[in-house]
Amino acid sequence: MGLAAKAIKKLGLGDAAGRLLAPLAHDAAPLPTAEEAEALLASLHPDTGRSALFDAPLPPAEAGADVDVIIPVYNAEKYLDACLDSVLSQETECAFRVIAVDDGSADRSGALLDARADGKLTVLHQPNAGAAAARNRGLAESRAPRIFFLDADDLMSPGCLQAMLGEARERGADLLEAGYSVADAEGRTVRTVPHKAGALDLRRDLNGFPPGKLYARRFFDRIRFPEGYRFEDSVLSQLLMPWAEREGLRAFGLDREAFLYRVHPQSTGHRNHGSAHSIDAVWVTRALHRDRLSLGLENDQPYYEYLLNSLVLSMRRTEALGDEVMRAVFVLYRELLASLEGFSTERSAYRQLEQAVRGGDFGLCRLFSSLH
Repeated sequence: MGLAAKAIKKLGLGDAAGRLLAPLAHDAAPLPTAEEAEALLASLHPDTGRSALFDAPLPPAEAGADVDVIIPVYNAEKYLDACLDSVLSQETECAFRVIAVDDGSADRSGALLDARADGKLTVLHQPNAGAAAARNRGLAESRAPRIFFLDADDLMSPGCLQAMLGEARERGADLLEAGYSVADAEGRTVRTVPHKAGALDLRRDLNGFPPGKLYARRFFDRIRFPEGYRFEDSVLSQLLMPWAEREGLRAFGLDREAFLYRVHPQSTGHRNHGSAHSIDAVWVTRALHRDRLSLGLENDQPYYEYLLNSLVLSMRRTEALGDEVMRAVFVLYRELLASLEGFSTERSAYRQLEQAVRGGDFGLCRLFSSLH
């Protein structure tokens, strides 16, 4: 994204700028066919073709356990001790265990974990397979009725487990979500993101990332994280929460902080930027769409809006790879959106994007994505 586009976006002027600049956004290059687009992206970074659906359910919960905190660990030695301390020092009456999965770290993370392993901290090691595989390995080891995810460079907020488990029990919640803070690499808080209390809509009110939530075990009996892909947390919005809504599961919010999210140059978002791995944004969306069909989840308005937003994110994630790649991304999302018949966006800000998709106007879509 150019500096001008970044400034326009920060000022909240994307809609006005989009209307003004739309006549200048024309792109004369022809669009590839869907087959050509898929071949181009696959030549740079192939699709693994994996699924988030698992045939075998999780092992049953065991008596005496309350919560398992699952932490995928990859090259996190700089932050790992602080992360573990923040969990193991929780003052709580609940019986909890930390399951840390060393995902083939090349630094001292594995050794640090082994040195701290005890009855409260279970350490697992595996060859590098990605955060999805590490979380799934932790789920397979888990025996608690409730699960909390935390990343190895983040911190659990003091009193988090006691407050969240107490609220979940009182509410009879299948899912409880709280707020979080954003910090820099040194752990200094730069922004606090509060959370509303009370009943939540599973499709509209939840953050789209794994941490900060206390999940009932049944969430992961059939659906887990799609292995072999970056952006694996897409499974929450695209598959897991629609399934939970259909099954009648109940979600509630807690007006307190659950964790501190640390942003630094080695974080996943920074590593993906400009990399061919950013193409996974397309592959994982298509894989989860296939999974939705397998589960019999119906296309609906929230899913249509989700795919429009996912198009914008995928365009941004792949922009460093050039226009040819972005055209291929655009074409494959057009194909996916065309399969959802009879829907129109209810978001006025996205009508220009919808116009670009329906008209096959890559230039307008590229402009929209850079400004929003």
